[in-house]
Amino acid sequence: MTPELKALLYDRSMAKYCNEGQYPQADALFIQGFRDTIFPLNHAIMNHACTQKGFNANRNRPNDSRLLVMQGGHLLPTQKWTGLPIFNTEKTIHCEDQEIHLKDVMVDWFDAKLRGQPEKVAHVPQLCMTQDYKTGIVAQDIPVGGEPIALEKSSIRPGVAGMFEVVARPIDWLTGLPKSMLGREKMLTEIEKTAKSKGGLLRPAFIPLKVADKEGVLAGVPTAELYLDSEKENVTLFAAVGVKKPNSNKIKILSEQVLPISGRGYHTTHLPGMSGNIERGDVVGLVVYGTNGQYFLNRTYAMNKTEVSGTVNLPLLRKAGNQYVAYSSPVALDNVAANDAVSTGATASRALTGIRTANSGSSFLLE
Repeated sequence: MTPELKALLYDRSMAKYCNEGQYPQADALFIQGFRDTIFPLNHAIMNHACTQKGFNANRNRPNDSRLLVMQGGHLLPTQKWTGLPIFNTEKTIHCEDQEIHLKDVMVDWFDAKLRGQPEKVAHVPQLCMTQDYKTGIVAQDIPVGGEPIALEKSSIRPGVAGMFEVVARPIDWLTGLPKSMLGREKMLTEIEKTAKSKGGLLRPAFIPLKVADKEGVLAGVPTAELYLDSEKENVTLFAAVGVKKPNSNKIKILSEQVLPISGRGYHTTHLPGMSGNIERGDVVGLVVYGTNGQYFLNRTYAMNKTEVSGTVNLPLLRKAGNQYVAYSSPVALDNVAANDAVSTGATASRALTGIRTANSGSSFLLE
């Protein structure tokens, strides 16, 4: 995409008006999918935040903006479909103990806003984030960043690492059968052996970040400060957050979200929004590919070794009474606004303006 085309698209985007302080003057209901690989959750977060800043002059009140995050969305043919093609949506989502029928909510929203029947949407939360097809949490803010965890320096072969996953994944399943037969509790005693870095040559690198010692939720937008050290200046790698169960050899990519990171040097960026339930003994780690099916034609065609180091900030939460708090601490601290992301390489993410950043120990109150 040429710089001229990027500028043209930006001039006609909502981002331009939001950045200039020209906010929408209408209520909005956003329904977005965690697994959407065309329009990641980050887009909906920014639209939701911008709309919240607007004022509805016709009703003489601030805008009413709500965000429901389901699992599906615009999916690639290589992803697992659970609904209709193109728009892979769910009929219902779960927000805490409430089941919400999405089609009904859409109709109810128009009845509330166009026919003056606000009671129709009284049950719709301001923000709901699903973790899977059966669970979800209701929150006031989407966590951005979180507990900072240093990466163990790892080597990856661009263009090769991850190329053979179609063959390797069934092997993971077969070799993991003895572990699954032993059961989860017995394999917890072997967790130190599974929480080690591996891969990077033919397989993606799995760099462990945290071993869960209690149940929790990973929901929000992880951030990362990464350094790519390579002989090749225009190297491209692909980063994701994965979870490895103690009784399995498989690594599950959370929400199937993968971020390209291009260019030798330092990168400070937001990863795509993701969500998932975390159980005791789960190993959460950064997965780094040299090639990935979502960007198969955009890989670096080279065998040169690239080293990755830096820090990843995970939005890990756990239930504490009537709120979800940062996994590392129950102490509530003030949240701060997200800063602009910067990069000395070729990738840079626009800051999630208006969304709160989770520092270590921050809490996220629920309704």
